Amino acid sequence: MSNLNWSVVVTTAPRKKPKLKTTVQSLKVAGWEDPIVFAEPDSPTCDATTHTSDFKLGVFYNWIRAAQHGLDSGADVVMTVQDDVWFQIASVQKTGLVDAQQ
Repeated sequence: MSNLNWSVVVTTAPRKKPKLKTTVQSLKVAGWEDPIVFAEPDSPTCDATTHTSDFKLGVFYNWIRAAQHGLDSGADVVMTVQDDVWFQIASVQKTGLVDAQQ
C-alpha cells in the first residue's frame, strides 16, 4: 500500500453481535494485510495478531494501548479503527493509497 509504512491497529471488546472478523477481513481486502488487534478480555477472536488484556482496561485505555503500539512501531502512518467498521478497495483507491488497477 503506497510507499508509506502503515501500522493498523483495531480495538475490540465483547459484543452481543461481534463484527471483528468482518472488520479485519475488510482491512485485508482493502490492502492493509497485517492489522493488529487490541482486545479486552472475553472479546471475539479473529485470524489477526491479537494482544488481549489480562483485565478490563475500558475503551479509552485500550485505545491508548493500541495507539502507543502504532507509535512505537516506527510506521509513517498509524491508523486506529474500531471493530465495527468496513473498508472497501474502491474507497481506498480514491485516496491514491493503492493502485486503481488492483
